[in-house]
This record gives sequence, C-alpha cells and structure tokens, in this order.
Amino acid sequence: MSDKLLNTAEAARFLRVSQASVRRWSDGGLLPARRVGRRRERRFTEADLKRFLAPASPASKTAHDGVQKEVFIGGTAVPLHSHVATFYNSDEGPT
Repeated sequence: MSDKLLNTAEAARFLRVSQASVRRWSDGGLLPARRVGRRRERRFTEADLKRFLAPASPASKTAHDGVQKEVFIGGTAVPLHSHVATFYNSDEGPT
C-alpha cells in the first residue's frame, strides 16, 4: 500500500461509486479526506478507503457457497442488489 493520495475521481473508481457519493460521504464525515492546495481539493488515502469498506463488526455475512451477499458502506452493511436512497436537509438537495 502506498502513501499516494487519490483525488475524488480516483477514490470513486476505487470504491465503485459516483464522485458525488464520495463528496457527500466526505462532507458528512463518513470518509476521511485531506484538503490540499489553494482550491482545498479533497485527497484520500487507499488505507482510509479500505477502512471505509471494511465491516463495522468482524463477522462478515457470506452465503455458504462463499458468495458475498452484502457490501459495507461507511461500516454499515448494505445487501447487494438493493437500492440506497439519499436524503437531503432541504428541498434544494445537497449544499
């Protein structure tokens, strides 16, 4: 594992989610980010991204055939093939 910092697009590819999700999780404090440069752009370490994907508890649920049945988002188990809804604090959406 390197100490290289990943930008938002690279972190989104690593997590297999949209860049908007990465920004939202970072803003919400679920995903640690460092701010760099004059524009205060987000940068993520691979270690932080792997920790974000790790289960909150040591017991990960898999079927008896070894197929993973859920993914972990911010330490929360989300069943595969389910939908995740986004809720905002206002009618305008994310701020």
